[in-house]
Amino acid sequence: MLILIIQSFILNCFSQANKQTNETIKNTTDLDETVSHFPGGKDAYIKYLKENMKYPEEEKAMGIDAIVQINFIVDANGNITKPEIAKPATENFNNEALRLIKTMPKWMPAKQNGKNVAATYTLPVPFSMGLMDSPDPEAVPDN
Repeated sequence: MLILIIQSFILNCFSQANKQTNETIKNTTDLDETVSHFPGGKDAYIKYLKENMKYPEEEKAMGIDAIVQINFIVDANGNITKPEIAKPATENFNNEALRLIKTMPKWMPAKQNGKNVAATYTLPVPFSMGLMDSPDPEAVPDN
């Protein structure tokens, strides 16, 4: 059940980013304005988490799940800079969330007036044993 809640939370975050992108495009004559996004979208993000997350042993043994939210800047080249914890969990979860963000592939940078620009972003990093055992990200339904 918790995995469905976490996946819904992630899907909602990506959905809001897509909605903002679509609203930006509708409100401008330059169709090349977008928000920053993980390469490949939400499915690729979930896959990245599944392949790279090192679930903290202490929390794993106690069966603890959590969501850590991280604020960061995606620079004009797509690099992640200045990651910081916006909503913490345990110290182990916080450290692992920061490690995951710092080792992410380059993002697709935001565009304004057709040019890449730096932009801030907040991203949830869900820690759930269910996520680690869930089906491939391609099987996660869109909302």
